[in-house]
Amino acid sequence: MPRLSPAHVDLSPLEGDPRFRAASLRFLQLANTCIAQVFFQTFNDGKRCKQLYEWLDSVKGDTGWTRDGGMSATLYGNIVPGKDHRRSGYLDVYDADFAHMLYRMETELPGAASRFYRNLRLFHAVPLAPRRFLRLLDTLRQKRNFLKDYERRHRRDGRPDDDAVIEALGLLLLPILHQHFLGAVSSANARARNAQVDVRAIDFRFRQARKRRAEATREVFGARQRGRVNKKRRKDAEEAKQKFMQLYRELYPEGAWPRYNYHHFRIRIAFIGRTNMRNLRRLTGKWQRGWHFSRDIEPLYNTAMAVNNLLDEAFWHMSEADDREVERLRREENLSKKHAHARLGADACLNTEMRPLRNHVAHNGLFCFFTPPDEAGFMPVREVFRRVFSALLKPHAGGPAVAGEFYGRLRALLEKQDYVWAFRRNPENPADNPPIVIRHWTAETRAVW
Repeated sequence: MPRLSPAHVDLSPLEGDPRFRAASLRFLQLANTCIAQVFFQTFNDGKRCKQLYEWLDSVKGDTGWTRDGGMSATLYGNIVPGKDHRRSGYLDVYDADFAHMLYRMETELPGAASRFYRNLRLFHAVPLAPRRFLRLLDTLRQKRNFLKDYERRHRRDGRPDDDAVIEALGLLLLPILHQHFLGAVSSANARARNAQVDVRAIDFRFRQARKRRAEATREVFGARQRGRVNKKRRKDAEEAKQKFMQLYRELYPEGAWPRYNYHHFRIRIAFIGRTNMRNLRRLTGKWQRGWHFSRDIEPLYNTAMAVNNLLDEAFWHMSEADDREVERLRREENLSKKHAHARLGADACLNTEMRPLRNHVAHNGLFCFFTPPDEAGFMPVREVFRRVFSALLKPHAGGPAVAGEFYGRLRALLEKQDYVWAFRRNPENPADNPPIVIRHWTAETRAVW
């Protein structure tokens, strides 16, 4: 029998739900993380970085960028370190100038461009040609901008192609995150009353993406590919493999289970990033042997993703509630936007509490909670959560019930995880912010495994 093609994916029936929009933005942020990791892996030594910085200095004022004044100053600061040898923030690959930079690199820095797309195939098994990758990046950028400005953009004609968005997420995200996305769609379907999105169509496209990545992995690690390279490239590939094998043996001690095979482990390491792993080790103090990838690194990664997702959802939900209240005041009392915000009250608006926290998360990436407190520009873990709980307990236009919902969901999330922050309870004063500690794996809990 002929195989029927799956239905067209249309997420518009669910995008009116702020919770689903926040979840979608989080998955787009994870795709951003993946692409940023590939970019920084391409320029991972002093010679290559110097070549990139000199080229950007020579072209940043040219015409042809998306802004009249030249290359985006934010993007430039995120790539090129300042006088203190620190980059200004997290790399936003959805900046239109990032795609334009990759396009120009193909002709002006062809060696760097080829390394970028080779790393995309070798370390992440994403089989995309340069032009196809740039189209994928443009699709994700349009989707991100559409969701961030949903209240205004959804009334216009035209919206990003959800089929292309799902294909892009399938290629860039880890398989475990596909299930999280399907869970977000199923939860939104359960909350929706009038319309449903076909989860099977999304799952079909995710399975097709995993199949393409599996074929790319076989091609990269296959005997035919190894036979086509010359002696030096074989030697370099073998040395790189030995470094990963050494890390694999360290993170999976003999007899330790569960474990991934080498190829799956390599893709996950490339996705999370070496810098994030070093930050996790510094935070937990686990520099000694016995650090387990599946027990120590991935649980923290998944917890961080869930916490940031909830924080992002709370921000967008409360921000839209504030915006609706401001519009009501402007319409009913004929006030300017500035005076409407003043009437609403500083404590009721998000500008004083939630917005800086949300921007801190967005600019510093998924692991901002885990970055050591001695690095300039980052908050300690305790300070981040103190501010989050303080913001959720303040009055705002969404009402106390909404704030209480997010407060309770965040506390429940942190307390139910196997590897999370543990709280000392104070039932007499719910507004109290108790000290936060991290409950590590112990010899007893490891023995249970």
